[in-house]
Amino acid sequence: MKLDLFKRKPIIVCIHGYGIRRTHEFTELHAFLSKKGYICLMPELFDQTDMNDTNPAIWIQRAYDAIEAALSKNRKVIVIGFSMGGVIASSIAAKYPIDKLILLAPAFEYVTLRLVKDLVTSKVAKRWIKPMVQQGTYPPLPEHFNNTFTEVVALCKNSVANIQCPTLILHGASDEVIPLRSSDYVYQNISSQYKKRIILSNVAHRLLDDPIYQSDCFQLILNHIQLTKKQLQI
Repeated sequence: MKLDLFKRKPIIVCIHGYGIRRTHEFTELHAFLSKKGYICLMPELFDQTDMNDTNPAIWIQRAYDAIEAALSKNRKVIVIGFSMGGVIASSIAAKYPIDKLILLAPAFEYVTLRLVKDLVTSKVAKRWIKPMVQQGTYPPLPEHFNNTFTEVVALCKNSVANIQCPTLILHGASDEVIPLRSSDYVYQNISSQYKKRIILSNVAHRLLDDPIYQSDCFQLILNHIQLTKKQLQI
């Protein structure tokens, strides 16, 4: 029975952001979705211990490779992208026949690169979220990776207009890294017949880790995943 449960459901591909935790950004969401019977793929886009891993096309291709692997299973594929991963996920939605798209604080615009890079240990983040890791658990991001981040955004930004799949956008109203106009840009420019943008009050950038609203975020994500064609009016 458990195998049948997994067989019926789409594959979820989670694309992480520009932070030292990489796929660990999705640890708790992965656990939540796994309990609901979903298989999640979480490709790592870069290796911060490799000083030469600075080709933006390669970062993007690693996400594409995971999508192609998921699609090869002949099952529906749903993509979730957080921050920089939301930008890459938008490019994926424009390029591949995915079923649904979920963007979490997509980083089409950003406040400062230092805030993006140092979010896990920043004083701002500590005011909003519970400590997730001991300082020093993850290798730091090299300073020169910042240029790769901006190049990834530049390469993927124009893909938004070609998104046609049902899309959910979640963004914290108190996001200290990515301004709300970044999500506004997506919402105003995608071609999807079904699109929904939800602004979460009192939620900062790491919305998946918010101690108060995490369960609400997870439920909104699950609701979008489970939308039927009738509900989408497709």
